[in-house]
Amino acid sequence: MCANSLAERVLSAAEAYDLAQIVAQAGGQLQLQVAGRSMHPILPDQTLVTIAGLPNRIPLGSVVLAKVGQRVVIHRLLWRKQAHYLIAGDACPYFDGWIERSAIVAQAVTWQAAEKSLSMNNGWRWYQWSLAWLRHARRWLIHHLR
Repeated sequence: MCANSLAERVLSAAEAYDLAQIVAQAGGQLQLQVAGRSMHPILPDQTLVTIAGLPNRIPLGSVVLAKVGQRVVIHRLLWRKQAHYLIAGDACPYFDGWIERSAIVAQAVTWQAAEKSLSMNNGWRWYQWSLAWLRHARRWLIHHLR
């Protein structure tokens, strides 16, 4: 193997999910590029996100890498109920639905976009979690009160 063998590589979402699961279980970190606008404005399209393994209890407000049906998403953990977790993209009008913990393989620890970098610490996580809930509550109210 040559020294440059760890160069950037484009992976499918399924490949990225599998690789993230292996890296996170080994205690490492992996940098992925977000594709799409589901987490806008916090994670704009093409944002570099560093993900790592999960704690025993995933904190509400965490941005997680998960599989929802056949889709792989980087979305926010909004609620947990026993062994099930409710996630949604910050910019999505609907929740992804309840998923099992085994579908969540990693959490975002930092992001970097347009020369800005941010750590996903507790204060930031709770602030974003609150905003995400408010956005979803607003959408629900608008939809049901029309």
